[in-house]
Amino acid sequence: MLKADLHLHAKEDVRDTVKYTVKELIDHMASLGFNVMALTFHDQSYRSEEMNKYAASKGITIIPAIERTIEKTHVLIYNLDPKKAESIKTFEDLKKIKSKDILITAPHPFFFLHSVGKFLDRKIEFFDALEYSSFYQALFNRNKLGAKAAKKYNLPLVGGTDAHFLNQIGYTYTLVDSKNNIPSIIKAIKSNKIQLVTRPLPFSLFFKNLFTLLVLSPLKFNKRRK
Repeated sequence: MLKADLHLHAKEDVRDTVKYTVKELIDHMASLGFNVMALTFHDQSYRSEEMNKYAASKGITIIPAIERTIEKTHVLIYNLDPKKAESIKTFEDLKKIKSKDILITAPHPFFFLHSVGKFLDRKIEFFDALEYSSFYQALFNRNKLGAKAAKKYNLPLVGGTDAHFLNQIGYTYTLVDSKNNIPSIIKAIKSNKIQLVTRPLPFSLFFKNLFTLLVLSPLKFNKRRK
């Protein structure tokens, strides 16, 4: 089984406030025994052959990905050509790129910001999987709604960190029954040959992350736009 986290941010993500670099993230993932990771920057399809080789030297496969904003909703798209990924603006565009080689996931589907939420029933045809996000507490867990939806529509439930801090990684992730190459990993996820591993974030880390997502990251993004 491969240990995978398919929702990660780093300093090179111009939209978010993150202190660690991609290289530092790879080092940390390796220290925790991860075999698979995806850099899901906001509306930015990050690619680096240097970092791919560096990750491979540590036994980690990087799946190319993007967290694309489509009709005000965040959508995770994996293994798509960067130019195509950054050109998708509507769900109809998303439908055109669906294939056996592409994985499309609804991140944090029932959270309050940038999530498909109550529209999931109408948008379910566009997704191959739903995400179980690490961003929850024992007494506050919007993932439960996503878990019910995954069961209802017989879709895989993929664990992802949505990491903005290194110490956030490792609480929620996915075990994938697959060979360690991109086509096999995507096929295994779509076939639901996965296992969700999850536990709540500590209280302090949960609110630290909340502050970053709601205050610091929007400030950084607006400053860059000026």
